[in-house]
Amino acid sequence: MDKTKPMLHALPDLLEGFSCSGHWKTILSTNAVLAFVLSCAAYTVVFSLLWFVSYLSFPRHQLQIRQDIWCLTRLVPLFLAAPFGILSCKVFAEKLHLSLNVSFPEHWQQWPQCQVRWVEPPQSMLPVGCGANLSQEAQRQRLQYYLSALMLLPSVFFLAGLLLTALGRGIRAIARGCGNSHFGEKSRGVSRAGYAYDPFVPDIPDAEPQQEADCRVTCYAIVFHLCCAGLSLWAVATAHLDMRYGLCWELWLFWAVIMLSISLMQGLYFAAFLPTHARVPGFGLPVLTPILPILGEPLDTFKDWLFVGLAISQRTTWLGFMMAGLGVGVLCLSNLYIWTYHPNELASGLLPVRAACCEQRDRTLLAKLTSKGKLAVAITEDLPQACLQSLFVVIYGGSVTQYFFIGFALAKVSACLLLRATIMEREERFSDAYEALVMYYQFLSAVGSAVLGKRSAFALRNQCKVAASLSELGQHTEALYLQKEVLAAQQQVLGPSDPETQWTQGDLAVSLLVLGRHDEALELATELLAARQETLGPTHPDTLWTQAQVSLSLAKLGRHSEAWHAQAEVLTEQQRTLGSTHPCTLWTQADMALSLSALGRHSEALRLKEEVLSARLQALGPVHPSTLWTQLQVASSLADLGRHAEALEVQKVVLAAQQQTLGPAHPYTLRTQSKLAAFLLNLGQTRTSLQMLTEVLVAQQQALGPNHPDTLFTAGKLDQLRAQSAFVSGAVGGEGLPHLPGNTELRSGGPGVAGGGG
Repeated sequence: MDKTKPMLHALPDLLEGFSCSGHWKTILSTNAVLAFVLSCAAYTVVFSLLWFVSYLSFPRHQLQIRQDIWCLTRLVPLFLAAPFGILSCKVFAEKLHLSLNVSFPEHWQQWPQCQVRWVEPPQSMLPVGCGANLSQEAQRQRLQYYLSALMLLPSVFFLAGLLLTALGRGIRAIARGCGNSHFGEKSRGVSRAGYAYDPFVPDIPDAEPQQEADCRVTCYAIVFHLCCAGLSLWAVATAHLDMRYGLCWELWLFWAVIMLSISLMQGLYFAAFLPTHARVPGFGLPVLTPILPILGEPLDTFKDWLFVGLAISQRTTWLGFMMAGLGVGVLCLSNLYIWTYHPNELASGLLPVRAACCEQRDRTLLAKLTSKGKLAVAITEDLPQACLQSLFVVIYGGSVTQYFFIGFALAKVSACLLLRATIMEREERFSDAYEALVMYYQFLSAVGSAVLGKRSAFALRNQCKVAASLSELGQHTEALYLQKEVLAAQQQVLGPSDPETQWTQGDLAVSLLVLGRHDEALELATELLAARQETLGPTHPDTLWTQAQVSLSLAKLGRHSEAWHAQAEVLTEQQRTLGSTHPCTLWTQADMALSLSALGRHSEALRLKEEVLSARLQALGPVHPSTLWTQLQVASSLADLGRHAEALEVQKVVLAAQQQTLGPAHPYTLRTQSKLAAFLLNLGQTRTSLQMLTEVLVAQQQALGPNHPDTLFTAGKLDQLRAQSAFVSGAVGGEGLPHLPGNTELRSGGPGVAGGGG
C-alpha cells in the first residue's frame, strides 16, 4: 500500500518532517517519545534547582569533594524525572492532541524517494492589528510558523558561532605550528602580554585608544537606541504594535535576525584579526546573548522602547504620554549613569562578542550577573522600568509578552538584591560580598525606616547588620559609630535585656577591642556577661561567646595567664554543647592558642592552631578570610619556633590569597603585608622591608586614618627601621636609609595592632 506518512507528526518546527512512499515501521510511539521528552525536561528542572540550592548552601570546595552532594544533584532528579515522564506522557498526549511517533521506511530503496516537508509561510504578512482580525486558522498558522522560526534561528546562529570558534582556533593552531607569528596582526598589532586583545584599542599609545574605543562604542549605543526607538514608533504608527497582542511576529523576527547578524559579523571580525597567540573564545553563547532574556541587555532595551511605543499609543489620555516620557527618561539617565561609572559593563552588555574577546580572565555566568555594573543596571533601569510597566499594565492591561518581560525584570532585580552577596561569596569574592551585604542591609533599613519608622525593631536590626558588614570590610570606626547609635536606640525602644540589644552590645565590644580600646571593651563585655548569665544561664552559647570575648580582652591587656584559664574553661564547655567544629568553638580555640604563644608555650600553640586550620579548611575552604587569618597565626608560631623559611612562605601565600579575594586595599590585606614586611626586617632584608612598609603606611593612612592600631604598628616598624639606619650610619659614617614618609606623631603610640582579623 502506497501512502505518504510524515516521520514526525505535527512537530511545531519549520521542518515538519519527511514524506516517503511505501510502508513505514514505527520505531518509537508517541507515548515513548513524549515520555523521553518530559523526563529530560523534568530532570533539567530538578537538577537545576538542586544544584542552585547546593551552590547557595555549601562552599565551592565542598561541592567538589562531597560525594553526597554529587549524588543528590544528579541521581535524585533521575529517580524523580523518569517516573514523571512515564506516568504523565499519556495525559499530555491526550490533552495536547500530540502525535510524535518516530517512523522509518521499511526498505532502504524508499529513501531516495523521500522529500522534506516544510511549514508553509502565512499568506498575510504584517497584518494590521497583529493579525487580530484574521481567522483562528490563520492565527494558528502564523503562530506556528514564526514561533518555529524564532526557535530555529538561534540554533542556526549558535552552530555558526561554534563553527567560527573551531575555525579560529584551528587556523591559529596551524599558524603557530608553521611559525607564522604575524597572522592576524597586520592591522592591529600584537596584544599586550597578560591582557586580552581589544580591536578597538590599539597598542600604541595607551591614552588615545581608550578615547577611540569610547567614541565607537558610544556611537554604536546611540545608533542602537535610535533604531529600537524608530522601530517601536513605526510599529505604533502602522498598527503593528498592539496592547493585547504585542508586537507583530514579523518585526520580532526582523529584529532578532538583525541582532544575530551583527553578533555573527563581530565574531567573523575577531576570528580574522585576533593575534596568533590571543585566546579565541567560544562564540556560540555570545552570538545568541543579545536576544536572550536576563542575559542580553539589547533585548531588555528593545522591550523598554516597545513600552514607550505602547504608552504613546494611548493618545486619549495624558497619563500615557507621561508614562512614555518617564520611560524615555529612565532609559537616558540609566545609560548615562552606567556609561559614566561602569562603561565596560555597558559596552559588554551591548557587544557581548567583543566582551568575550576582551575579558582578561574567564568569569562564570553567575560572576558576570552579579558584577557591580549589573547591579547598577538592575537598580537604575530594570527596577524603575518594571515598576512603571507594571503600573501601565494595571491601568491599561497588556499582552502575554509584557507580563513575560515584567516577570523576568523583577526576577533579575530580586536576584541582584537578594542573592548577590551569597553568590559572590561562593565565587570567593569576599570583599565584594561584604560590600553587597552593606548595600542590602542599608536598603532593608531604609525600607523599614520609611514604612515602620526609624526606631522600629526591623530598622534597628538591619542597621546592626550594616555595622557587622562594615566590620567585615575592616571599617571598624564606621561600624563603631553606627553600633553606638543603634545600641542607644535599642536600649530605649526594646530595653537593655532584649536579646537584640545584647547582640549589639557584644558587637560594640568587639569593635572596641579591634580598635585597641581594650579597657572599654573589657568593661562592656563584663557587663554583658553578667546580664546573660542571669537571663540565659552560664552554659548558653551566647553566654559562652561573651565569656570568650572577656577572656580575649584580658589577653589584649597583657593578663595572659588569667585569659588562658578562662578560655580553657569556655572551650571545654563549647566542645561539650556545640561540638569541636562549631565556629564559636574554633574562635575560642584560636584565641587560646594566642594566649599560649604569649606565655611562651609555642609548641602547644602551634598544635592548637593547626587543629583550627584543619577544621576551617574543611568547613570554609582555603581562601576564606577566617582560614587565611588562622594560617597567619600558624606562621607566627612557626617563626616563634625558629622555622623562619616555612613562616615566610606561609605569609606570602596568605598575602597573595588576600589580595585576590579581599583586594589589595582591604585592611586585612594591608595588615598582612605590614606584618610580612616586619618579618622581612627581622630576617635582615632591610631594603625589601623598607619598600613594603612605605607602601603599606601610605595605604593605611588613606584607608584607616593616622590613629588606627594597624597604622600605628606600621609606623612603629618604620621608626624601628630608621633608628637602625641611624645607628649603622653613625657607626660606619654612612648616609643610612633615606627619610621615610609619614607623620612623626603616629609613632608615639608604639607598635601595636589589634588582634583577631576574622
